[in-house]
Amino acid sequence: MKLNDWGEVRFVSYEPDHTGENPLEDVTFYLLRGEEILYQFPYIGTEDTSDYGMYYDVKFVMFTDTNADGKEDVVIGAEYMTGAGPQGAVPHVVVRIYEDYGDHFTYNEGFSDKINDYLPWESNVLAKDVKRLIQLTGGNGPLTDYESYSGKWRVSVGYVAAYEETAPVSRNELICQITNGNEFSGSLFTEQGMTQRIASVDEITGTIQNGELFYDFTDDGWGGTGTLHIMFLPNQINVDVLNHQMAEENASGYGISGMYEMKIRE
Repeated sequence: MKLNDWGEVRFVSYEPDHTGENPLEDVTFYLLRGEEILYQFPYIGTEDTSDYGMYYDVKFVMFTDTNADGKEDVVIGAEYMTGAGPQGAVPHVVVRIYEDYGDHFTYNEGFSDKINDYLPWESNVLAKDVKRLIQLTGGNGPLTDYESYSGKWRVSVGYVAAYEETAPVSRNELICQITNGNEFSGSLFTEQGMTQRIASVDEITGTIQNGELFYDFTDDGWGGTGTLHIMFLPNQINVDVLNHQMAEENASGYGISGMYEMKIRE
């Protein structure tokens, strides 16, 4: 592959020998041209370790511009096991971001930690979801150009789940798919705290324009009608319900009457 000013190179990873003197030795990454080592990426922990536990595997490697300087940086998702606690034997992904500075790469610890704070412990993390997190956390204005995406956002203050799962784990969620850059489809599920009744708007479809989408619904599962206003912001997605009319028999209120913020936790 051709990587910025490095030219035609190969990106190679070397697994550690856990039978040696350092059982926590980390994976090593190189840029090669033929058999010549052009560059060895720095370790991210102390004494050739990661400080995240025992290395398990490389989940993904992708090349994308993380700091808007026109150069592709290196984003690695490596898996580790801590060996401690109930999840000690569960591999979890740790993202590391190396930025290209021409003749060397610098590990951006702060940005890497920020991305890692958003990820679940389990390794159901995909490269495209990390790429979207990088876009969300690094942008300064509304997102208007989306790559294809399939997943969900949990509708709760302080959190966005930007990774894929097969089914919702709570009833306050926006499950969605974005294709061709701006074509949106999905479903919104909300639960009223006191009654625990579920309201939902299914088969939401539309085109994202200028960072927002309006969708009229005629039944939220309880006879309610209204308009969903979905706003796509650089670090959150808001769902507001406009002109909400409840069925007469449900006048006490429930479900989607209100605003639900889907924010990346800070």
